[in-house]
Amino acid sequence: MALDVSGGNDTSIVNVLVTLVAIALVDKIGRKPLLVIGSAGMAITLGAMAWCFSQATGSGADMSLPGAVGMVALAEISLTFAYGLYAGFALLSLFFVLYAVRETKGVELEDMHA
Repeated sequence: MALDVSGGNDTSIVNVLVTLVAIALVDKIGRKPLLVIGSAGMAITLGAMAWCFSQATGSGADMSLPGAVGMVALAEISLTFAYGLYAGFALLSLFFVLYAVRETKGVELEDMHA
């Protein structure tokens, strides 16, 4: 019996490569700008997903989204509510990063104080 893990290997390779790129970017750009970009990207994307689910037609296993998105099975709670909640928390993380996180670019670990 053979175990097919080719898809998992592709994912692992991509994860390692993206991690190496992120390590290089952290030193060049800084942690705070990357956190701001990530939080804003999550808030926008999750908000778009909430909007997409709010435009869905049907219910249960017969639910479909407009366009080429296809069939979606609903969970116990509304997907619109769930993705809206996730988008809200991502927006909170954006404001937290903007106002509470200090930039550490070019600062040695020994020089960082709480």
